[in-house]
Amino acid sequence: MFLANAFHGVPEQTRLSRIVAQVLAPAGRFVIVNWHKTPSEKTVVLGVPHGPKTEMRMAPDGVKAVVEPAGLSLVRVAELPPYHYAAIFAKRQA
Repeated sequence: MFLANAFHGVPEQTRLSRIVAQVLAPAGRFVIVNWHKTPSEKTVVLGVPHGPKTEMRMAPDGVKAVVEPAGLSLVRVAELPPYHYAAIFAKRQA
């Protein structure tokens, strides 16, 4: 399951993650692509600032903190230059 550039706006992030964990296949992955916690005025595309407001941006540790309580474990964080990262989660084995 893949969620790009939207997780920061989900009001109940752990609840959403719990639902994903319930429907995710045993070998499946939940990948969240986010903007780095860089000020929005510094994430410029074609001369125009892009992305969510700075205060909405989440660092990988912040994503981990709200997703792992849902029963998912962070496998790794992949850099997606210049402004994004992907946090890759797997079901925790019982």
